[in-house]
Amino acid sequence: MSPAATAAQDQETAWHPENTETVVTSPSTQWCEVTEVRGDDWAQSALRRLSDLGSLPDDWDGFGSPRISRDVFEVAFKLMRVLIEYENLLPSPAVVPTSGGGLQFEWINQAREFEIEVRPDGSLAALSLDEDGEADEEPVITQDDLLSRLIWVMAA
Repeated sequence: MSPAATAAQDQETAWHPENTETVVTSPSTQWCEVTEVRGDDWAQSALRRLSDLGSLPDDWDGFGSPRISRDVFEVAFKLMRVLIEYENLLPSPAVVPTSGGGLQFEWINQAREFEIEVRPDGSLAALSLDEDGEADEEPVITQDDLLSRLIWVMAA
C-alpha cells in the first residue's frame, strides 16, 4: 500500500455538519485539520483555532490538565454551527482551552463580557459580566439563552 493510501486509511472524518466544516482526525493528533469551512472570516478563524487546540498534549498547562476530549470538540463544533447562523451579527469569539480539559468561547464588548464554557463532560455553562463587574452564571445554557446573552453583550 502506498504511503498516501496508508495515511488516508489512518484518517477518518470525525464530524461533518452539513454546510459547515469537515474535521479530520489522525492517530497522532486528536483534531488536526479543518478541511472545509463555509462562513465568515471570524468563523473560519475560530474553527481553525479549535482545530489547533486539538493538538494540545496532556499537561499542556503545566498543571496536569488533560488534553481536550473528542466529546468536548464535538459539542464545540455543534456550538459553532449555531454561531455561524448569526455570523453577520456577531464578532469573533476568543477560543481558549480551560484547565481540566474544556474549551471556552469569549466575547468582550466595552465593559461587558460573555463566556460559554464547554466543560470536560460536554455540558455547557455561561458567565456574563456587566459594566459593574456583577457576574451572572448559569450551569446550563439553551440556544435561546445564548442568543439573548450575545445580543446583550453586543448592545453595550
